[in-house]
Amino acid sequence: MEIKPLNLRGQYYTNELIELAFDIVNEEDADAQVKLDIVVLGEDPPNFRVKVSDKDESRALADGDESKLLAIPLDVLKSSESNRVNIFLTPLERTSAYTLTLKAHYNLVTDPATPIVQTSEFHLDIASPFEANYDLFPSLHTDAWPSLFDYEGVQGFDNDSHASQQPRGLSQAWRLATHYASFASDDLKVTDLDIDVAPAHGVRCHVTKREKTPAEGILVSPSKIQDAEFEVVAQKSSLDDRNPVSLDVTFLIKWTRLGEEEVINRTILPVPRLNIFGSEPRVLASVSYTMNDPRLVLLQITIENPSNHFLTFGLTMDPSEEFAFSGSKQTTMHLLPLSRRSTVYRLLPLVEDAWVKETWIKPTLVVRDKYFQKVLRVIPTEGMKLDKDGFVVYVPGKQDVASQ
Repeated sequence: MEIKPLNLRGQYYTNELIELAFDIVNEEDADAQVKLDIVVLGEDPPNFRVKVSDKDESRALADGDESKLLAIPLDVLKSSESNRVNIFLTPLERTSAYTLTLKAHYNLVTDPATPIVQTSEFHLDIASPFEANYDLFPSLHTDAWPSLFDYEGVQGFDNDSHASQQPRGLSQAWRLATHYASFASDDLKVTDLDIDVAPAHGVRCHVTKREKTPAEGILVSPSKIQDAEFEVVAQKSSLDDRNPVSLDVTFLIKWTRLGEEEVINRTILPVPRLNIFGSEPRVLASVSYTMNDPRLVLLQITIENPSNHFLTFGLTMDPSEEFAFSGSKQTTMHLLPLSRRSTVYRLLPLVEDAWVKETWIKPTLVVRDKYFQKVLRVIPTEGMKLDKDGFVVYVPGKQDVASQ
C-alpha cells in the first residue's frame, strides 16, 4: 500500500489555506479493506478537514499538541487502484512546523485475519511570506481648524440631529510609508494592499491609499523591497478633547501564488502604535510650486497650537547664497488657543543648474516660543527632508516641472 503525495510543497505560508492531496494506491495483488488515520503533531496544531473522493467531509479539531482523525473508511480498494484523499488545513497566524502522519490500516480480502499497517510522515514548514517596517510622517491637513470662539460650532446641534454625530474636534493628517519584502522561496503576486485602523475612542480616522494596486497585481520576488504609502486623516470628536491618541494599525497584504490566481490569501502584519495629537505646539513646513512662474518655490510655514494658552512665536529667515526670498525676514505670530496660522515665503533658487536638473536648497528658519525662549523644530512634509542641520527643500528639474 503506497501513500503518494501529489502536491506537497517545500514551504507553506501563514494565513494561507493549505490543501494537500494524497493518493492511497493498493499495490497488493489482492483487494484490500482500508482505513486511514491522519494526525497533525506540533505546537498549537491547526484544525483540518478531510474529503475522501466523493464522500462527505470529516473535521478534526486540535486537542493539545495534536489534531487527528482516526479510522477514516476508504472501503474496499481493488488491486492497482487508488483513492484520492484531500486534506485542508485552516490558515495559521504564526510561523510553525508540524509533522503530518498518514497511517493506512488494511486487510487483504484473501487474508482478513492479518492486519497490515503502512505509515508515511511529512514535514510542513509554515513561514511568514512578508515582513515590513514603517515610517510615519506628518502632513499638512488642508481643512481649517474649528474655532474655540465659534459658539455654534463648539456647542454643536441638538443631540437627536445627524450633525451632532459629526466630529468637531481638531484634525491632523499623516503619511504612513510601508516598506515590505517577500521572505517566500518563490515569486508571489500581490493583488491588493491596505491598512486597517482599529476604532479609537473619541477620534475618527479616514485612510486613503496614495497609489492604486495595478489590476494585474505586483510581482514580488524574494527579498525585494516594495513600498506603499497611505494617507491617514484623524479628527477628534470634540474640541474639548486634548488628550494624545494611540492608533492600533495593521498592514494587510492580499497575495496569490503564481499560477493559482483564483486563491487569494491575506497576510496581516502588525504596525507599531501610531501616536498622534500631541499637546505641544508644532511647526509644519510644506512646499508647492507655481505654474505661472515655475522657478518659484512656495514655502508655507504653519504653526499649530493645540493647547489652551495664548502663544507668541518669533520667526527669523536668514539670507542665503542658495536662494533669494520674499517674505518677512523677522516676524511675530500670535496664536489663540486651539488654532493655527500660516505664513508663506517665496523662494527663488540661485544655485548653479537650478531648474535644469533637480536639486535641494536649505532655508535657515528659526521659530522661537517668545515666552519660554524655546526653539521649535520645523517638521518637513512632502517634497522636503531632514538633514543634521535642519530641513531642505526639493527643487525639481525642467522635466519634472513639464510632467506636472
